Amino acid sequence: MTSFIITSLIASVVLTIAVNALPRLFPSATERYERRIHDQVRRAHDESTYPESEQESGRKIRVLFPWKTMIVGSILLTVALNVIAYLAG
Repeated sequence: MTSFIITSLIASVVLTIAVNALPRLFPSATERYERRIHDQVRRAHDESTYPESEQESGRKIRVLFPWKTMIVGSILLTVALNVIAYLAG
């Protein structure tokens, strides 16, 4: 059972890092998808519904992605689930 816990913990960390590092490996693809999303949002919303001051200012929305917190949370949840499975079985 111990090898399963270690394997599960390592796999969880590796997969979390891989998912977070993938966009950095292909920055041009990420930028392309970002442009597509912006275009779709523009088409979905009529620009006339926004006040002119917002259109002219060109403010950008910054999205924070807590990848470090995700790694720590993933490790803690993996360990907790494996301990519960070990105690139950």
